[in-house]
Amino acid sequence: MYSDEQKDVVFSYYLLSLYSISQGESYEELEYVISEFEEDGLYEQCDGIRQALDFAKSNTMSSILAELDNKTE
Repeated sequence: MYSDEQKDVVFSYYLLSLYSISQGESYEELEYVISEFEEDGLYEQCDGIRQALDFAKSNTMSSILAELDNKTE
């Protein structure tokens, strides 16, 4: 399990990645970032990005924007 600090890192990267997707960053670009982060052992960051990619791939852009609004209020 993650510590509270690690959970915060995962959540931050989740939101950051959703925002990046909403601004036009491609899934492939984010998958490349994951591969780079894995090499550096940044697993919490990878987890947050993966969660965002999973959410984005199964939802519409409207849902992504709503998720961002709900999570940042």
